[in-house]
Amino acid sequence: MNHLENYLQLTEELLALFDQKIERVELISHVKELLAKRERHLAHIQPPFTDDDQMVGKKIVDLDQTLKPLLQQVKIEIQQDMKTVVKKRTNMKQYINPYTSLQLHDGRFYDRRR
Repeated sequence: MNHLENYLQLTEELLALFDQKIERVELISHVKELLAKRERHLAHIQPPFTDDDQMVGKKIVDLDQTLKPLLQQVKIEIQQDMKTVVKKRTNMKQYINPYTSLQLHDGRFYDRRR
């Protein structure tokens, strides 16, 4: 099997991972591993290409166009989770000490009532 066919097989394995219902942490670790393997094979793919290689290449391009939105969706979910964690952290800090947002560090008290 040449590097192009291995690259195609790894791309198909990546797509198959998204069809399985596994936890996101496990999915990310498998995706990371398969992408690293794909990158190693990509470095060895050199022209000239035969007609069969060109057919395989077209199939790889089609699969990559299917794979990119799936990877992008996982990335967006991670970013949203990170924003949620940061927001919860700031809300918790504000709940614990609600007066930290006030900028009165010089010891003076301002009565805002009339």
